[in-house]
Amino acid sequence: MSLIVTFMSVIVGMAMLPSAAWSQSVTLKELEGATVEFTAVWQQRTIRNGRAGAPELHAVGQIRFGSGGTINTHFENSLVGPWGRRVGPTRSNTRTIGTPGKDQQGNDSLWTFSDGSLIRLTANHQGNAGGQILRVVFRRGANGLNCSFSGAPARESGVGQIRSDSYIDDMPVQVVSSKMVSSQCRVTLH
Repeated sequence: MSLIVTFMSVIVGMAMLPSAAWSQSVTLKELEGATVEFTAVWQQRTIRNGRAGAPELHAVGQIRFGSGGTINTHFENSLVGPWGRRVGPTRSNTRTIGTPGKDQQGNDSLWTFSDGSLIRLTANHQGNAGGQILRVVFRRGANGLNCSFSGAPARESGVGQIRSDSYIDDMPVQVVSSKMVSSQCRVTLH
């Protein structure tokens, strides 16, 4: 009986420990020199040139962590629909985490790192509305560091629509809905 009481006390005590006691968050310092590679697919409903469409947006990306909170990013997007596949330009950028800046389309963006997650917040520019949030979550696993990737458009409070420049050709597009249907993420330490 005392063994059961002791065991239950340990279980209850463990449940009350903060999450850091279960697994410490991955730190930015640990990621210096690391490379993240990801792919993702979103099913979208859009309006472009007054016409409704339902393309799939495919993204392939790479993020390299440098020293002092710098990251080097490469993204390539493509749209897949009844017309086939349209591939956009590779967009590359070097940024410092925590420092606001502009992406290659002129959108305001900010990369942050907190609690083992790298997050990019983007606000669409020049009369466009809404933005986007991308998130890479790092976790420790039996085989080292693992990651997961997610992303979604963000609605601007009081506006309702999400309007941006297409990742493929920079032409205006309204995103009516967007749902991530798959993603893969891999982190390699160097």
